[in-house]
Amino acid sequence: MNLRQFIDKTWFLGLLFIMCVIGYIGHSWVAKIYQYYDAKIHIAALLFLSSFSMRASKLREGMLSGRVHIAAFITNWVVGTLLALAIGFAFFRNQPGAFVGIIIVAAIPTTMASAAVWTRLAGGNDGVCIAFIFIANISSVIVTPTILSIGLYFAGIEIIGNSGQPVNVFELFSFVETLKKLALVLILPVISGQVLRLLVGLKNAERSRKAVTYITQVLVIFMVFIAVGRAHDQISKTSAARLLVILFALPGMHVILLIIAYSIGRLMKLERDQMIPLLFSGAQKTLPVGFYLGDEFAKMNPALALAPIPTIIYHPTQLVIDLFVVELFNRAEKKDKQRAGPEEKTSPGPE
Repeated sequence: MNLRQFIDKTWFLGLLFIMCVIGYIGHSWVAKIYQYYDAKIHIAALLFLSSFSMRASKLREGMLSGRVHIAAFITNWVVGTLLALAIGFAFFRNQPGAFVGIIIVAAIPTTMASAAVWTRLAGGNDGVCIAFIFIANISSVIVTPTILSIGLYFAGIEIIGNSGQPVNVFELFSFVETLKKLALVLILPVISGQVLRLLVGLKNAERSRKAVTYITQVLVIFMVFIAVGRAHDQISKTSAARLLVILFALPGMHVILLIIAYSIGRLMKLERDQMIPLLFSGAQKTLPVGFYLGDEFAKMNPALALAPIPTIIYHPTQLVIDLFVVELFNRAEKKDKQRAGPEEKTSPGPE
């Protein structure tokens, strides 16, 4: 491996680590940046770029991949909830803040940002991810508070609001607001990306694909940088022992979800380009919603100060773990091509 290949494979991990450190140490700078930061615009930019560099045929195929969507739904929410409860009872029974944080991780939908980016890096159909993002986020209005309610019930934890009354978690979610968010953050950017793709020409759009992929990865890193800076106070107040347990448990949860998603995909006999989005859509979790819920619960009850931490830990570690998954798929594809022998050059394919 030459220097260029080494940098190409490791730059993301290195930059992610550096930006996490800068975000934590320079949390006061992050607070100033956050005054002008809008997560909705950030996510919309990511999805716009992903759509611009995506063939329309991939998006159509993704919208019709019902089996993959059902499998991702089951993995992300049903299996995720069972795992979260098991981890909570095993490690955090006497730590309600961390326990609530783990339940939040299970309850939140798949990420809007990185699942599609990582699917593309691994050679999968990112159209499947974008379609599932819509399904998962519109379902989250009902599914997320339901999982939170079930998880909190079994954990024996009651969220008491500032008024002194128990909080109805369903009141934290608005169907109308969710539809507005999806229209502005998902539907409009995806349509705009496809329109721009036609305007600049398909060949030009294909040529920009690699550059767009790098830009989307940098945008993902910036999102983590903001989140780590905002979580400085909660992290600094958490003991090293508790952080270590969370650092062990959350990546473990993600790996188990990946294994289960892969097993389901094998049973369904999915092709590689369908298996990849199932893995990332089924195992990745969104950062903004998880941090918002954890932060809200922590404000309501000081005993739940740790509630935002599991999401903050889960998101960056899922990115790192999934980079290794990307590498495994890329190596497998390379071996398949070598076995197949030299092939004739073909066009990029129909839109």
